[in-house]
Amino acid sequence: MLLAALTAAQLLIAAPIDAIGPTRRDALRHFGEPLSVGTDVVGAPGEPTAGDRVVTLDYPKTRVRLYESGPPQAGSRLLYVATVDDAFPTRAGVHVGVDRQAVLRELGGPTYEDDDQILYVDPRADDPAKSDRVRIVLENDRVIGLEWTFN
Repeated sequence: MLLAALTAAQLLIAAPIDAIGPTRRDALRHFGEPLSVGTDVVGAPGEPTAGDRVVTLDYPKTRVRLYESGPPQAGSRLLYVATVDDAFPTRAGVHVGVDRQAVLRELGGPTYEDDDQILYVDPRADDPAKSDRVRIVLENDRVIGLEWTFN
């Protein structure tokens, strides 16, 4: 039973990568042109020409953040996805609109839970100090949003 629950939680954690893909090009292919694009330059302090960026793509019910290195869209990696879209594909029985008990039945015991969120964490095999996670946002014991963070 625990193995099945762990597998279901891992499927949910991997859902954005499975549904969208890991790159900016994949996100644009899946969602189309965003309503807005924001860019934060990251790099060493005092180096304004640093080529690394965190790009935010905003869609009507979904936000996608990617880490980019080099020329725009050359190399990118999915960092974060947040959605309030009840049609976002997850391959698990968890999506916007289901109740808390359905989440717990489908995924088993969470890493953390309180009144307004349930959190599942999957430590990365290549670096146990890092983990991928999904935060399930609740209101009145119903899922109103899903947030994924990839390290």
